[in-house]
Amino acid sequence: MLIISPSTTSALTPQAANKTWVMFVQANLPSNCSGQGLIWIDGARGSELARQIKTIADVNAYEVVLVGLIESVRPAEHAAAIIAEYSTVAHNNWCLPTASLLAFIQHVAQPPLAALLRQVHPGALSEAPVDIDEIARILAVSVPTIRRLITANKIPFHRIGKVYRFVPRDVIASLRRG
Repeated sequence: MLIISPSTTSALTPQAANKTWVMFVQANLPSNCSGQGLIWIDGARGSELARQIKTIADVNAYEVVLVGLIESVRPAEHAAAIIAEYSTVAHNNWCLPTASLLAFIQHVAQPPLAALLRQVHPGALSEAPVDIDEIARILAVSVPTIRRLITANKIPFHRIGKVYRFVPRDVIASLRRG
């Protein structure tokens, strides 16, 4: 699944600015937690995407990542319909990451997100996150070094069960900032 850090979302905002969206934002649980993080589903103006995700991140105990977007004329109504059909609400707009919701995001909300990324980084986008061995190869470090960076929350990652996934561009950007 394609995952976008809040900093990369800022780069997407100008391309998304003239549209309204249903956004899917997932809490990125720390490595010592099992399972997947809850998913926030809500409507958003394209010009406000980065600000809304920052607001969600500021009130959340865990890092959050953008995992999907769907263009919509009535995003708040559309988000409510998606929540009603595909998910079990945990609290407010936070939903449990059910198999049906994750499949919906993968097939419907990931393609528009990938299209926006191609506009921001033409030719540089890897459509799929890489595994721990590949990110270690890209960074020219060992897998244990990557595990230490994960434990120290120095790089963004997405955990699916016991498997870690990384978006190389986001990892490199976070290391440059760090």
